[in-house]
Amino acid sequence: MISSSNPQFWRKQAQLPFAQRITAAPAEVIDYVKQVNARESGSAIEPALTPSINQTDHVSSLNSALLTDIRSAIAELPEQVKAKLEPKLLGVFLATGVGSSAITDVIFDIDGNMLGAIVLLDSNAFLSRTANSWMAWKESSPFNTSAEYTLLANIAEPEQDQRKQALQYLLLHEFGHVLSINTTYLPNWWIGSQKFKDTEEYSFLSICWQIAMNGEIIPLIRHNFEHRSNIIYYSQAQLNASQMLAIYQALSGTGFSTLYAATTVYEDFAESFATYVHVVLMGKPWCIQICHRDQIIFSFSDYWASPRSQQKAKIFEQLFCS
Repeated sequence: MISSSNPQFWRKQAQLPFAQRITAAPAEVIDYVKQVNARESGSAIEPALTPSINQTDHVSSLNSALLTDIRSAIAELPEQVKAKLEPKLLGVFLATGVGSSAITDVIFDIDGNMLGAIVLLDSNAFLSRTANSWMAWKESSPFNTSAEYTLLANIAEPEQDQRKQALQYLLLHEFGHVLSINTTYLPNWWIGSQKFKDTEEYSFLSICWQIAMNGEIIPLIRHNFEHRSNIIYYSQAQLNASQMLAIYQALSGTGFSTLYAATTVYEDFAESFATYVHVVLMGKPWCIQICHRDQIIFSFSDYWASPRSQQKAKIFEQLFCS
């Protein structure tokens, strides 16, 4: 949560046409993420985090091909998705050294009034990766590297396996976070557990999760599985590559659409939203394959065609019909 000293900037940002809300990250966003990264790293030294361009440079100074891909990725989203986003999303901003491919957060004025949400993209994460290679890199990150066990990903057909498709999928994930704000799907991530309602009062959370007596949000027993708590993305891997098969086999018996979805209820909603739009609304592929010595030994796909998805599918059907 970012408390802004310049709310007028954000109010003006909210009035821009949706397609024009893409630019370099403002200084207060950069400063906030530096502080968060420093706290999470346990270091007093702030990690390097810089805007993709100098704050005073015009947006045209940004990598023009990257900007074109981002704008095209957003423009190609279904109209009902963009219509839901426009009132909540203040902008998509670019920086380097973010600490992950992207983050989403909310902006408040000093009086505690919410101004909207932002998405911060790390432009360096997409310098050379295509959609399928980026997805394979991301989904492999919880596991130590191995010559014997590898992971393949397919979120784009061969003719569309380009950076733009990776950006579009990542943006859908972040937009899922944006659209979860101030809803009855799940509690806002910044409010603190003392303000949580009962599990049953959250329509999405209660499908696979529960709020424990201490306020912690934990998976229901039937959706939990061995080593789930060791799944960590974008950081030091805590799982061996040889565990991929067992973990994905266990995942296939849960209500989670992806492995990332199993980490927290917030990632569950974002991943469910992203895969629903990607697969159901846009008709694109989504498949993870586990390989042993270059032979495919397990495939994880077709979540939205399975009975496991029914409750979550109803939520998104209602979202886009309202």
